Amino acid sequence: MDFGTWSIEDLTAYAEQRPGPGLSTIRVLAVGRAYRTDDSPDNRRRWARLSLLANARLPGDRSSDEFILRAWVIENLGPTSDPLWDPPSLAADILASLTLDPAEAGAMAAHWRDLPIDRIRELRRHKSRIGPAATLPAVLPPGPVRDRLQIWLDLRPLLP
Repeated sequence: MDFGTWSIEDLTAYAEQRPGPGLSTIRVLAVGRAYRTDDSPDNRRRWARLSLLANARLPGDRSSDEFILRAWVIENLGPTSDPLWDPPSLAADILASLTLDPAEAGAMAAHWRDLPIDRIRELRRHKSRIGPAATLPAVLPPGPVRDRLQIWLDLRPLLP
């Protein structure tokens, strides 16, 4: 199928109704359209939303991809009150995706070469999930979410 000729409405309907390999193509096509500078910020956000929809329907954990795109939209197109494009919502979602607390991750990172591979992967997942949050503390209101995020950002360079 030549998804490149489809409208955003048709692609969204397809992504909402059909699982399968076409979703990966739609995700890549939609994120490419979101990055294009010759469209309005609102349309670019619509394309980004479609990419997130397709991403969410693909198998496996793709939260890092989601966080990267959401952070990019916030930074480049500006935040909105929509939870997808709202810095406090993104920060809360990133923090909620973490399965370790910072002290535990820091202790593991201190001797990560001695850890079993599954624990190293867990630390790397945390590092990947935190990465998109690098610019968020500057736009978050003071409080516990910003403080927790900053702790993780300070810890991130120590993770494998």
